[in-house]
Amino acid sequence: MFFAALQLPASYFLRKRNVAFAIVYAGAGVGSAILSIVVGQLLQKISLEWTLRCLSLIYLFVALPSALVLRSRLPKKPFKSGGQVFDK
Repeated sequence: MFFAALQLPASYFLRKRNVAFAIVYAGAGVGSAILSIVVGQLLQKISLEWTLRCLSLIYLFVALPSALVLRSRLPKKPFKSGGQVFDK
């Protein structure tokens, strides 16, 4: 999710692009710190299996709205194969 969100500020911001990237990186750092604390607490209170289930639900609730909202501003370019690798 981080790399997908990292590409969007480049297409939306021209003048304040560094600030936008700083916000993305700061959000990733804070989110990773919070997520590691949550996982540590879940591992102490419930089993590994249920921790992984809870973690997958957290990712689902974060990724699904993000996938619906985040859109690129630039048009999509068609994929061009450099050689005959994919045509064989």
